[in-house]
Amino acid sequence: MNFRRIAYRSTLGLLLATGALSLGGCTYEREGPPELHFVHFKTGAPQNDTVMVCSAYGCQHQTPFTFTENDIRQIATIMDTARYRDTAEEEREAIGEAIAWIEHRVGAATGTDRDRPGLDILGSGDRTQQDCVDEATNTTSYLMVMERYAMFRHHKVARPFAKGNMILGKWVHWGAMVEERMTGKKYAVDSFFHANGKPPVIMAADRWYIDDTDPATPGQSTAVASATPGAPQPMDREDFDKLLERVLPGNPPPPRDPSSDDLTRLLERVLSKPAAPRPAALGYARNANR
Repeated sequence: MNFRRIAYRSTLGLLLATGALSLGGCTYEREGPPELHFVHFKTGAPQNDTVMVCSAYGCQHQTPFTFTENDIRQIATIMDTARYRDTAEEEREAIGEAIAWIEHRVGAATGTDRDRPGLDILGSGDRTQQDCVDEATNTTSYLMVMERYAMFRHHKVARPFAKGNMILGKWVHWGAMVEERMTGKKYAVDSFFHANGKPPVIMAADRWYIDDTDPATPGQSTAVASATPGAPQPMDREDFDKLLERVLPGNPPPPRDPSSDDLTRLLERVLSKPAAPRPAALGYARNANR
């Protein structure tokens, strides 16, 4: 059975929505407060202790979740316990432990505790699954709630941003960010590569996903490479155009350097095309391969 054919529509929608047609290497770092991320993806920013939990890829599905007073106390205890020497590095480790606890707590309430690590192209539209946009958005929401309760001494929540390099076969990938107050250095807090409830990858943003520190030999950081069992496989522009022709036969491909308007029009055509019916055996096959 050709699972790629079944997943063409959802995969193309995901790639186009994240701007993955760019074939060069780019860091899409955006200025402004983290609240602007929620405006961009049309999802609700945290309101007091209530967050909108994104799932189904690209925040297609949003479930409200409200932290209780006991939840807040538990998170604060995790932060204080793990940060016993009160350094910025230890605070980042504490953030990782706290985010893992939050994912476990929220996942049990929303059904996202079944989220598999990495990207499953068959997960688009599945409310239990989360892509990098969902993960970055949710993690940012959790960090903002923690910041509201003054749980950070050395960091502040920054606006999420993305990296991509199609030459290296790296799709555009989003991550939550915190900024170290003393140095202004940003760190990614990335839950995408692990199963729900596991500590996220936390590392300097310039080395996260794609290592920007050595332009002569750019590549993926070892810390991330070892944790990407579900990472998307490389696809060059020629393969992408062939895939697009099978999904939208007769439609001209976008320009080599597409504008946001080009991507928007193409995305509208892809998403307006009826999805192919899924075979009855597909659910069994997915479970069998876990």
